[in-house]
Amino acid sequence: MKLIAHWRLNADARDSVGALHAEAQTVAFQDGAAVFNGVDSCVTVPDHPLLQFGTRPFKLTAQVKLSAPPAIASGEVVSKFDAARRNGFSIRIGSSKPGYSSISDARNVHASIDDAKLGEWQDHGKPWLTNTLVSTLTVFRGDLYTGIADAMPGENTPAIFRFRGGTEWEYCGKLDVDPRTRSVMSMIVHAGALYVGTGNWNWDKSLQGNCGPTHVFRYEGGTRWHDCGEFGTGKRVLSLASFDGKLYAGDDRGMVHRMDDDGKWTWCGQLGQHDRVNAMMIFQGRLYGAPHGAIFRYDGGTEWTCVGGLPDRRDGLFGENQTHTLQVYNSHLWAGMWPQGKVLRCEAPGRWTDTGQLGGQYPINEINDLAVYNGKLYAGVIPLAEVYRYETDGQWANIGRLVQNEAMDETSIRTWNRVPCLTVYRGRLFAGTSSCHGDAAEKPHPHAGRVYSIEAGRNVSFDDDLGSDWHEIAFERDATELRLSIDNKLVGRSVAFTAGDYNLSNTQPLCFGVGPQSHLAGAIREVRLFR
Repeated sequence: MKLIAHWRLNADARDSVGALHAEAQTVAFQDGAAVFNGVDSCVTVPDHPLLQFGTRPFKLTAQVKLSAPPAIASGEVVSKFDAARRNGFSIRIGSSKPGYSSISDARNVHASIDDAKLGEWQDHGKPWLTNTLVSTLTVFRGDLYTGIADAMPGENTPAIFRFRGGTEWEYCGKLDVDPRTRSVMSMIVHAGALYVGTGNWNWDKSLQGNCGPTHVFRYEGGTRWHDCGEFGTGKRVLSLASFDGKLYAGDDRGMVHRMDDDGKWTWCGQLGQHDRVNAMMIFQGRLYGAPHGAIFRYDGGTEWTCVGGLPDRRDGLFGENQTHTLQVYNSHLWAGMWPQGKVLRCEAPGRWTDTGQLGGQYPINEINDLAVYNGKLYAGVIPLAEVYRYETDGQWANIGRLVQNEAMDETSIRTWNRVPCLTVYRGRLFAGTSSCHGDAAEKPHPHAGRVYSIEAGRNVSFDDDLGSDWHEIAFERDATELRLSIDNKLVGRSVAFTAGDYNLSNTQPLCFGVGPQSHLAGAIREVRLFR
């Protein structure tokens, strides 16, 4: 291949070998690199005939140094992607954001191309036969982990499993907790370790006191789990967040606690007068939390500021009275709601846009998770266990119903099904399925408590933590596959494809430090493009 452009980014954004000069916005050039603030920094190269990649091979390399601790563990390194047409490519830093929890602080690398292609759903089996709810899917050190919601009497629970490929799952132990505590409620990677929060997915049992106190556990390998201590007066650790180098936990009393040391937890306040912290998310270097019907920003100490809905009521926004998940997409904070199944986008504190209603015509639709995958935003929904893809405001495409429950009755909550977690792993979008309450059953619905995956376009990934040192990322598209290398070591290759199926020409600019998901927090230098 021939070098056609080289952006050193050591003092400016000019191309040192050709005329593909870029424009820098709020970028600081220091220590021989372009530094991106994670909020509005970007470098853009206007579209040019040399950037019309078509179906031909190309290679792009870039040296990247991410912030530590990460202000936000996501954002594009390089992209040229037309989201409306689902066309182009991107190299993105991302991590798991399973269910209600925030994004992990492990920095995975996802490289993708697309030309409006979508594969078929694949079945990856049930981690536990009698379990009806896969509560979380989290990528940790190259493997995919999940926890289950419940098991029959005499069976081990709450239990954790590791995906071994195909339909195989490996048992990774159970948590040593009060026997009334049945569920792995939350899971996140923080500071190089895997953490889980306990509880009971069946909220009726928790409200009746049939659940032990809140605990967080850290994985020690094999089937060993270390108890990081009990905190607060709650029964369920609904969400976990890695923020500013510390682990935060939100419970079903509306309280947030911070782990300052092993077994030492500090109270960080209550979200207004609300009685639960359904979800947390890191956005532009700040921590956000969501109870029923509102969204709050953490201001330090024990202070939280309401940025959406009402601080002490459940009236919510646009008629929605529960907030169930938060995500970052297109450099905005998004929220998934109940009961109409709306997804809301924050334009500014206190100003939100309704991007559309997902699910059926009845007001029983709930957005359980939001995930960014190959340049698009996806949602998992109650009551039909469907997955949707965002196209534009008011338009969401249904890409699959994962639980084919013929007994589903809009008036009977026991017949509803959900997709409680979405995670990107090995270049595919993975989804967990469930019943509504997650109670174990001797003969559960065959589609509930299973894991499925699907691929959009072609993808390749590095599913371990890139860390905060300088690394060179190399992404290559040839006639039949994608290859991803880190520091000259091949770390992944895609499923084979036919070159003519992926025409990547579009009119979008080539961007550094920004793309479909969000702005990058870190530094980039020595970007080279080969054709």
